Amino acid sequence: MVKLEITNVMDYYYVVKGDKYNDKRLYIKFYGIEKLNIGDLIYIDESVIDENIPLYFGKIKGKYGKDDITEKELAILKRNNEKLYFQRYYG
Repeated sequence: MVKLEITNVMDYYYVVKGDKYNDKRLYIKFYGIEKLNIGDLIYIDESVIDENIPLYFGKIKGKYGKDDITEKELAILKRNNEKLYFQRYYG
């Protein structure tokens, strides 16, 4: 997993930076929480970032997630000194 820091919040996407990424635009939606803020951290599998498609995440074992959860399916959001765990949603 790579660590990405949100540096800018746009209408439908976030601008993030990390060790390998600088000003990378991600369209990412986390269901069940309010909009992300500048300074929030996202830990996500690098291969998902390179897919360059909209990403959707929700609660673990949610209706739209796969039953077999791999690291590629997970995202961790760190904000306000708390860690929140999410599973990738499809369809």
